[in-house]
Amino acid sequence: MQIFIPLAIAFLLYVGLRRGEVTALRFDDISGKQIILHDSYSHDMKRLKGRLKDGEGWRTVSVVPAALDIIEKVREERERLDMPTDGFIFCVNEGFESFYSGLGKMINNYCEELGIPQRSLHKTRKTVASVLHVNGVDDLIIQKEFGHKDLRTTQQCYCYDLTADEERYEKIAQSLA
Repeated sequence: MQIFIPLAIAFLLYVGLRRGEVTALRFDDISGKQIILHDSYSHDMKRLKGRLKDGEGWRTVSVVPAALDIIEKVREERERLDMPTDGFIFCVNEGFESFYSGLGKMINNYCEELGIPQRSLHKTRKTVASVLHVNGVDDLIIQKEFGHKDLRTTQQCYCYDLTADEERYEKIAQSLA
């Protein structure tokens, strides 16, 4: 049973990590207002290799207060349940495979409950990038946060216009008036 999956999904909506990155996320990866992601970790004598898709070996990701609050909730719940962490935040003793697949299943369950089309967990990354983009965060910053080698990946595949049609019309009308 992976009891921290709902909290992990909420966390992903604030940080936009990849599924493998959040699966292997450790408490000691958090440093102040940043996550320092490293390429691989050992868990139950298994080795996660290539957690970071960009091939750089490490990167930093900003952590907003709401995401830090989620991590604190996990820490408190682990203490309340007397659950050892062996350093990992969301993943518990059943291991990486169970947690990794559980994330996708939980997203599918949420979509079904809401009566909306199925979405992949990867859509959370695109949502976070789009929200940052719409709110004026420079695309180069988003590229760095998301670990993309090429800015075009960020711009063409992650940053979508979330502006409602009426708002878009008003902006164009004001600009051309």
